[in-house]
Amino acid sequence: MRLLKAVLTEAYMACSEVMSAKDCDKFEVAIRRVDTICSNAEDNMFRNFPELSDQYVGVFYGTPDTCTTEVDKEQIGIMLELVKGLFKNN
Repeated sequence: MRLLKAVLTEAYMACSEVMSAKDCDKFEVAIRRVDTICSNAEDNMFRNFPELSDQYVGVFYGTPDTCTTEVDKEQIGIMLELVKGLFKNN
């Protein structure tokens, strides 16, 4: 989720200069929907896995270059492998 939100934000910033105001508004609505989904997923994760520490909040919030806990380091490693896989030449 953390990676998705970062990519959406970067895409919005890159495209906003060439999008109409109406399309920018639609993009912002999409980002807010992802934020809502993220918040709901966080609530569900902690409800379903109450043994998880607060360090797991980083799965949903922060930027990919922010690394403050062991969980962050693990999640950033997973994100990097995911991104590498997306751009792998087959």
